[in-house]
Amino acid sequence: MGRPPKRNLNYSTWDVDVLENDTSIDALIDAQGPAGFYVYFALCQKAYATDGYFYRWGYDNAASTARKLGGGLKSTQVRAIVDLCVSLGLFDKALFTTDGILTSRAIQSRYLDGIARRTGEIPIIVEYWLLEATPRAGLVFVHKNGITAYRNPSNEPQKPSFRTEDYIRQNEINPQHNLPPETTVEKSVENRRESCTRIIALIQSYTGANLQGDKQTRKQVYNLFDRGYTEQDVKAVVQIAANTEAQFPPPVQLFGPMFDRMITDPAGASSYALRDHYAPLPPVSKKGSARAFNGGY
Repeated sequence: MGRPPKRNLNYSTWDVDVLENDTSIDALIDAQGPAGFYVYFALCQKAYATDGYFYRWGYDNAASTARKLGGGLKSTQVRAIVDLCVSLGLFDKALFTTDGILTSRAIQSRYLDGIARRTGEIPIIVEYWLLEATPRAGLVFVHKNGITAYRNPSNEPQKPSFRTEDYIRQNEINPQHNLPPETTVEKSVENRRESCTRIIALIQSYTGANLQGDKQTRKQVYNLFDRGYTEQDVKAVVQIAANTEAQFPPPVQLFGPMFDRMITDPAGASSYALRDHYAPLPPVSKKGSARAFNGGY
C-alpha cells in the first residue's frame, strides 16, 4: 500500500516586513505585547507542521499551548490572544466558531508557496479553503466526509512563482458557494508596490487628493494584501465608497474596520462583520463626478 500524501510543510515563509506594514499585528502587539505575536506565530507554525493550511485548536488546548510555549504564559492569556487574533481577522472567525479551525487566507497563500515544488496529489478540505482558484497541479478538493469534490485535471508539477493565484473556482467545487471571479495576490515587493500605486491612483481619480507619498495609506493597503485580499478586492471597496451618497471617507477610515464592513455588506451594515469569503462583491456603477475628502490631508 502506498504512503499517504504529505500535506504538512517542513518550513514556511514570512514577509520580512511583517512587523512593519501590518496594522492587525500592530493592534495585536499593542494589546497583548510581544506575547501576542509569539502565540500567533506559534499557532501559524503548528498549522504548517500538521495539516499544512489549518490547525485544529480549541479553548481546551489553551493550557497545553501555554505550557509548551513557556515564557510565563498562562492559559487565560493564550485564550485572550486567540480571541483577539480572530476579531482582528488574523484567523478566520467563521471556521474557528463552527469547526475549531485556525486558518486564514494569508496562511493558505503561504501554504501554496510551500508546496510549489511538490508532486503528486494533495487533498484539500473544501469547507476549510478560503481562497478561490489556484493553478497548483495535483490538488484534490474533498469534503469533510471524505467525498471528492473536485480534482485538478492537470497533475504536472509547476515552477515556483512569486505570483500565487489564490482562488478556487468554487462554482465547480461546491455549487452552493458563489464566488467572485478569480484574481491574483501579488507576492513580490515590486508587484505589491505596483498594485498599491494603482489603488491609490483610483482614489485620486475620485477625490483629486495626491496620496502616492502617504506612507500610512500604503501601509494599510499592504496590510490588506497580507490578510489575503487582492487588488481587485480593494478596488471594489474603493468604488463602492465612491458610489455612496456620503462623502468619500479618508483612507485611514476606509482601510480600517470600515473595509470589513463594506466588503461584507456594501449597503451599510450596522455592525463591523468580517468578510464572508463565499459572498460575491456587488456590481458597482461609475460616477461622473469625483468626491472630496471629509477631512484634511
